[in-house]
Amino acid sequence: KKKKKKTKHFVPPAYCVGLQPYMMAAFGQEAKKTYFPYHLEELCRLNHGSFGACPQPVLDEQERLRLEWAQNPDMVFENKAAIYSQAAREALGSVIGIPIDSTANCLALIDNATTAASTLAVSFMQKWIREEWKRGDSILVTSTTYGSVAKAMKFYCEPVGANITEVALPIPVTTNQDILAAFEERCQNLLSTSSTSKIRVAVLDHIVSTSSHVLPVKQMTQLLRKYGVDFIFVDGAHAPGQLELNVEDIGCDGYTGNLHKWLYCPSGSAFLWATKETMKSLSHPIVSHSNGQGFVLESEFFGTKDYTAMWAVPKGIEFAKSLGIDNIRRYCHTLVLEAGRMLAAAWGTSLGQPEDMAANMVLVQLPLSIGSTFEDGATLRRVLYLEDKIQIQYPVPSTDSPPRLYVRISANIYNDIDDYHKLRDAVLQKTKSS
Repeated sequence: KKKKKKTKHFVPPAYCVGLQPYMMAAFGQEAKKTYFPYHLEELCRLNHGSFGACPQPVLDEQERLRLEWAQNPDMVFENKAAIYSQAAREALGSVIGIPIDSTANCLALIDNATTAASTLAVSFMQKWIREEWKRGDSILVTSTTYGSVAKAMKFYCEPVGANITEVALPIPVTTNQDILAAFEERCQNLLSTSSTSKIRVAVLDHIVSTSSHVLPVKQMTQLLRKYGVDFIFVDGAHAPGQLELNVEDIGCDGYTGNLHKWLYCPSGSAFLWATKETMKSLSHPIVSHSNGQGFVLESEFFGTKDYTAMWAVPKGIEFAKSLGIDNIRRYCHTLVLEAGRMLAAAWGTSLGQPEDMAANMVLVQLPLSIGSTFEDGATLRRVLYLEDKIQIQYPVPSTDSPPRLYVRISANIYNDIDDYHKLRDAVLQKTKSS
């Protein structure tokens, strides 16, 4: 007698649990083929956090806008550019908690979060020049503040009297309470050394670029207000798309975020939100014919360049909404945690942050034999790309002693667990040969 074949039931991976059935098919390799057909077949992309990836339908919309400009730039400039910009601000406002009637006054489209940092740094510099702020007053940054942001504060503000001071944050990170305690201790130390100096500015990461941990920015803002900090700037370069945002609710004075990383918009699209009072004092770093009309309008057009990345923002947000932003977050978050646990178990190491401080990226400790310095991490990154066609972020050393290397991995809708198995096996192979 022939044995009756048992019917096999599809059991979804853990990172698909809770998704609608059609979403299981939409994410992973199917998404890679459907929405990112230009991705190199042989390349395993685990560093989405650095540059993002723009879906083909959004790239097509950007190309349509480019062609429209090329065919009749005068008509687009005079009749459509402002409409495209306002439509982009309104679409963006819908996903970061900004009412439509506020988008024209408080929300500016810019090309990168770095531009926001320089814009604000110039406005701070002017306060020192006008002697509204005294020499010796402080700008508070952290040891994990993104390099270009910290350099902007130093370049513009230190020569006019600002004291750039740093809060040391650990890698790996432990708890939110430890982060808050580090800020409180630094504020107390600064104010106890001088009875006249003030902390004028605090620069906070929403998601730390190097280590991927999510910081409690609302609680940090409340804490810093207790110490009289005038201006709180949140660098949320990685936050839009990864986190559910309501920037007004944070209580900060300025917030920036990139849209090309996790909201599927083209490279060169970002925003700066600020309170109405702050926006009145800002000017675009590039002085153009729009100068004096306010930062929002100054950012719309400051010379002939390609603005289509900003004009295509509604299409990127439409793409994310069509798949369900919550669905995307759930898939990516669950996948990256499953991958992180799997890698740590295989390598005999641990994660670099509590799981409740991770979004769609996570830090994983590498095997000891890989090395412990930034140079060792850079070597591993280069070898993984050349030999295994795996793309990772530069591994970073921990701040404890002796230091250990940690690698930041990202997850997006074109990834599945097999991508991280490739990384696992490649690293294990290198530990055997080292």
